[in-house]
Amino acid sequence: CVCGYVCVSVCPPSKPHSLQTSPSLSALDKAGDGLRAFVRMLHTNTTLTALSLYNIEVPKMSARGLADALKVNTSLTSLTLADTSLDAQGAVALADALLVNATLKKLNVSFCLIGESGARALADALHSNFTLTELLIYDRSLSIGLRQDIEALLADPRRVAWAAGEADTKPAREIPLAHGE
Repeated sequence: CVCGYVCVSVCPPSKPHSLQTSPSLSALDKAGDGLRAFVRMLHTNTTLTALSLYNIEVPKMSARGLADALKVNTSLTSLTLADTSLDAQGAVALADALLVNATLKKLNVSFCLIGESGARALADALHSNFTLTELLIYDRSLSIGLRQDIEALLADPRRVAWAAGEADTKPAREIPLAHGE
């Protein structure tokens, strides 16, 4: 994609119950307790389906905590971390969570600081996670090859069939290949 977006969706958008925050979350609690409270809540919450943490500071510890919460959360289907301070390490932690998470369908990490290595980790997680059907990354510094890899993974007919409920069994895990192999 020429514009720098990596975004492919194979499911029609839904209207989930959602919770959105604003930069005021950081302003209310400079120590990050507000975000830590969200992370703790995600471990046990079974009703929240969408969470938008747009344009806030995401400390490294909170990013790891968020990833740990995603490993056990069974209700969140949409997570927006756009324009946050999420970095490559945070993206790697999220990618690790995607290896076991079976409910998240949309992840938006646009305008974050994840770089090529963070985006590659998320792309590699797509080889095992067939539930995630929309990954939004806006970062003009990403290589065209990586963008194409992500778009191809999200458009994979097996992922589309699994997401639409047309596949009887989840597609087998693939071993990620380096670009060009």
